[in-house]
Amino acid sequence: MSASGEGSARGQALFALASVAFLVVALTLLDRAGPRAPALLAAGDAPSGAWICPHGGGPDLSVVLFLANPGEETATVRVTQLGAEAAGDPMRYDVPGGATVRVNLPPGGRGDATSVEFFDGWVGAGWVSFTDAGAAAEPCAAGASQRWSLADGSTELVGEESYVVVTNPFSGQAVMDVVLYSADLPPVRHSDLTDLVVPARRSIALHLNK
Repeated sequence: MSASGEGSARGQALFALASVAFLVVALTLLDRAGPRAPALLAAGDAPSGAWICPHGGGPDLSVVLFLANPGEETATVRVTQLGAEAAGDPMRYDVPGGATVRVNLPPGGRGDATSVEFFDGWVGAGWVSFTDAGAAAEPCAAGASQRWSLADGSTELVGEESYVVVTNPFSGQAVMDVVLYSADLPPVRHSDLTDLVVPARRSIALHLNK
């Protein structure tokens, strides 16, 4: 009875030691391997993108936005007006495949712009502005940039005015410098146009005549 009890106790002790050793080895291997990397998400098949449309505005200026869908399926578009004040709620449009949707924008300030986001298909965007004196039209910009060159501004004639519309559609403020060039003068740098802050989700107009 005594020998049998000692053998049983010895066997239990050996089993406990083996279990501890196994646990130590397992924890060591797991520590070396590190956490398991999460599985990669499958790539989506619904394209999306955005356009930036710095068209300007004013009580005497009519601005129209055109949204074109060359695909076969209906795409969803979200249009947000940007200006000197906080942006309002976006407007939602469905653009059928092979169709163009016209959006008449409300009169706003000189520095107004529009942010266009599209989902479930590719959509092109462009704007047209017009008065009784004439019209202007441009495609919307496909993205932001750290440098822009604008070669069509002039203030030489009496009564001629020139503005630059600067749009920041992002959630953080932007800081910029503006330099004016002419054919017979050195570059013009002004303190009002140096380290100029454009708040998040705002659009402003710079009056170059000043």
